[in-house]
Amino acid sequence: MKTRTRTKMLLLLGVLLFGFTVSAWSQKVSLNFNNERVEKVLSSIKSQTGLGLVFSDQLINVNRKVSIQLKDATLEDALTKLLAGTKVTFEVRNNKIYFIEKKTDQQPGSRKKKVSGVVKDAMGEPVIGANVVEKGAGTNGVITNLDGEFTLEVPENASLTVSYIGYLQQDVSTKGKDAFNIILKEDTKTLEEVVVVGYGVQKKVNLTGAVAAVDSKSLQNRPVTNVSNAIQGLLPGVTVISGTGQPGSDNTTIRVRGVGTLNNSNPMYVVDGLPVSSINEVDPSDIENISVLKDASSAAIYGSRAANGVILITTKKGGDKAPTLRYDGYVGWQKPTALPEYLHSWEYAKLYNKAMVNEGKKPIYTDEEIEKFRNGSDPDNYPDTDWQGLFYKTGLQHSHRAEISGGTDKMTYMFSAGYLGQDGIIDIAKYDRYSVRGNMNAKMGKFTAGMNLSFTYGEAQEPVSGFTGEMSNIFSQINQIAPFIPYKYSNGYYGYANDGNPLAFIEEGNLRTTKQHITRAIGNVSYEPVKGLKIQEIVGYEYKSISDEKFIKDIQYYNWKTGEPTKYQGPNSQTDERKNGLKLNLQTLVSYNNTFGKHTVGALAGYEQEYYREDWTKGYRKNFLNNDLWELNAGSPDGQTANGSANEYALRSFFGRLTYDYDNRYLVEVNIRRDGTSRIFKDSRWGVFPSFSGAWRIINEPFMEGTRNVLSDLKLRGGWGVLGNQAISYYSYQSVLDQANYSFGGTVVQGVAPVDGANRNLVWETTETLNFGLDMGFLGNQYTLSIEGYRKLTYDILMKLPVSTLYGLNAPYQNAGKVKNTGFEMTAGYKLNTHGWNFQVSANAAYNKNEVLDLKNGGARIWSGKYFNQEGYAINSIGGYIAEGLFKTEEEVANSATIPGTETAPGDIKYRDINNDGKIDGEDRVYIGNTMPKWTFGLNLFAEWKGFDATFLFQGAADVQGYLAGPGVVGEMIGAKGKPSYMYRDCWDAETNPNGKFPRAFSSYRQNNSIYNPSSFWIVNSSYLRLKNFQLGYTLPKEWCNIMGISRIRVYYSGQNLLTFTKFDKGFDPESPEGGSSYPQVKTNTFGLNITF
Repeated sequence: MKTRTRTKMLLLLGVLLFGFTVSAWSQKVSLNFNNERVEKVLSSIKSQTGLGLVFSDQLINVNRKVSIQLKDATLEDALTKLLAGTKVTFEVRNNKIYFIEKKTDQQPGSRKKKVSGVVKDAMGEPVIGANVVEKGAGTNGVITNLDGEFTLEVPENASLTVSYIGYLQQDVSTKGKDAFNIILKEDTKTLEEVVVVGYGVQKKVNLTGAVAAVDSKSLQNRPVTNVSNAIQGLLPGVTVISGTGQPGSDNTTIRVRGVGTLNNSNPMYVVDGLPVSSINEVDPSDIENISVLKDASSAAIYGSRAANGVILITTKKGGDKAPTLRYDGYVGWQKPTALPEYLHSWEYAKLYNKAMVNEGKKPIYTDEEIEKFRNGSDPDNYPDTDWQGLFYKTGLQHSHRAEISGGTDKMTYMFSAGYLGQDGIIDIAKYDRYSVRGNMNAKMGKFTAGMNLSFTYGEAQEPVSGFTGEMSNIFSQINQIAPFIPYKYSNGYYGYANDGNPLAFIEEGNLRTTKQHITRAIGNVSYEPVKGLKIQEIVGYEYKSISDEKFIKDIQYYNWKTGEPTKYQGPNSQTDERKNGLKLNLQTLVSYNNTFGKHTVGALAGYEQEYYREDWTKGYRKNFLNNDLWELNAGSPDGQTANGSANEYALRSFFGRLTYDYDNRYLVEVNIRRDGTSRIFKDSRWGVFPSFSGAWRIINEPFMEGTRNVLSDLKLRGGWGVLGNQAISYYSYQSVLDQANYSFGGTVVQGVAPVDGANRNLVWETTETLNFGLDMGFLGNQYTLSIEGYRKLTYDILMKLPVSTLYGLNAPYQNAGKVKNTGFEMTAGYKLNTHGWNFQVSANAAYNKNEVLDLKNGGARIWSGKYFNQEGYAINSIGGYIAEGLFKTEEEVANSATIPGTETAPGDIKYRDINNDGKIDGEDRVYIGNTMPKWTFGLNLFAEWKGFDATFLFQGAADVQGYLAGPGVVGEMIGAKGKPSYMYRDCWDAETNPNGKFPRAFSSYRQNNSIYNPSSFWIVNSSYLRLKNFQLGYTLPKEWCNIMGISRIRVYYSGQNLLTFTKFDKGFDPESPEGGSSYPQVKTNTFGLNITF
């Protein structure tokens, strides 16, 4: 029995359920049935609206045959037509359609009376917060109190409608009666959501593993150019880091439950059943739903490629409905989310003078010269160039997509065409994507056949530097070239530094163009000889062609006063790369599903074979006759190069799955897969990957009967399994030969020799996972909560350890590491429909701790720049010196350890001598941070009222560090290639700024203050909370649309990356914490239109 205290708390939840006139008339329904049973029509209405159906078999004859054709009708019109000529009417409340008997009209002026009673469940427990409403008078009603009691004034012959989430509605006549004892029965007709899993679908309530899902509604109308950015913040345990806002870039990092390996940590991507290399090759508008398999119990069916999680994408398909034509489009603009601030030229001149004095030298600039920098009176000799203002611009972005879909119960179809145009925030940079997708499915007796075709063409352009041939160098130059270097002199000549002029590279047309063609075809045929048994054959084909052309023009600089040639940047050159990849995938699946009394069983057996071949060629020539000849054969053969390669791999797999459900209470699932890969030597190339999981749906136990008026779901689940990883080079067990020139006896000859070391003893990299989960729902799942905890242990990691230079070859792969990830995830949701309002809230948070347990190298650190891997630390931790502030006095310097060979003085950074050997060197470097967040979280808010809708998506990360240093971030003072940032305004100075937080001015930072010596001084808190997306829309009333002959019109505003709350340094984006040489993150504002015909 419930206690009074607990009951009072639950009443607060129950009050929120009360709504007398919930509006669902904005739902759109299309029906196309000829002489079909009412049951099938109702099922179609249910699937289109997402509303539950509540009725008695005595009231509605579900076997009655009807004919009904409607296109995008309102729910009210559809139900009215369906029920025409019957004695049945309907009401919509609490996400359900209640079918009730039409009541006879009450006589005007009927006498009123008070009725009272108690509402209980089947176990005799009071139902708190149940709705008791006068039938036909939606505004006259009450909710039951703590004891399930109610009192209501109604006409003498009125009827009462009693309802509560999770129970069947009940109508009670008050004729001749004033007191009532009402027993509500549990509603067992609620539709259950299904989730896409490996090689099939499952009911969400029956999941035993860790699966997160998001549907197309969460992705639509957002101004994102790829899927990775679209899912950021929506899926717990899935960390998405957007490294850049570059048009057409696929530089997003996705990690599922942490970094599990020192090898490739990318998850496996599957689109419509076909494994692919990137999900960003799919137009986000084509997606129906996304599922993420996060643990072995859900992902083991994919075996050797699932160690880092599996992301499943299902694209949109047709349905049993009348033809529907839809257009979705938007247009908008984008700007950088943040840009660093740099010193003006007169500030730089003053600071440079200070640096000279600190070095015991004379100042360079006079007061008169500094004033000329300030007032701009002589821009040729004393300029103050705003390089960022000249470099960045507002970029146009627009997207358009048209779709037609429909079908019958025998055949369905969907065809779409889309275009995305994205101009960069710098000149020349742009991206255009054209996509076409179509699918058809037909049913012929016991056979079903389908075809899914897609074609995508993308073309990206970017400017490149004449100094290095890369766009990243242009960003570095913009962030480093001094403000006293003019962009152009008054006579039109370019100004330049040692590495040229970054804007000249753009204006002269140094261009890189990347074109990508992707064609995919997936065909399937299935045969169902008996009910529940299905035999399916699937064939997948993918052809990907990438061309990468780069033409660098030569540039002649001149003395602006004399016109004499000075610096020459050349010669011009052309580089052409071609890569073609062919993938074939064959799957044979046999599945069986059936129910025997309280026992439901399912079985799947499958075979999969995949083959991939990749061909690559690269050619280079220079010294073209002029800068307008862009064909490779127009260059000089002198110094030309030509390279090429071909690679192939194959994978063969056998797999199976068994599921068992007893009475919807006890659930068990077993998966197993056996993979053989061509990447490992034949003696070890086969691996077996099993998983076991189970769940207990406690809510369905008989002893839970008395709690179901409040507790609507309660499930415990757990699972264990093993996954594999084979993401290494194609021929790791063979000594690959490469062609090169060699000197023998003073003569250069051509030959071949081994390049990479081989290892025939490699075995599978293996990941073992353990997962536990708790799922809860309250008040008919109006409130939901899911909590999961996991441990992921990866061992026999495939990696390359450092080898002696005497070895003579590149290091071979070894099974040499062990990594552990532990963490937990939480997802909470709330929804409410009342008085025409629709509210939905979902929140998620995830914590992950990553640790290297073993590297088999004696515990030594393995360094890569400022990053290291070592037992006891997270993968790719940042290492450096511990900064203890700034030296204040000469005495402090004399009594402290310093870096040998540096000119240390007051105002320089003081480092901790970790090993107390009296000097600062590599032995004093320790852990100082990690760029992979331990906490990630998201919050999605949605509200809808009378055609208006608003969405707020917040996303963020915590307990993460960024390293804010380097010449392109902090800046230096080394002449023309020096560009100090705003940080230098707080330089330490014994007289003028003794409390300064930034080191003293010095013309060369390649010493004790070095931005090239990593230390905790440059570590910053990169935690942030970002308004990832905001949408505000309005759907025109149906009456307006009818006048225009259109089914539905919605107009909206959508913004991406609009606000960021962080303690990160101003001018820098916390998702790009190192900056300096990368394309900035962008914020986007768009206005869009959705039209359905």
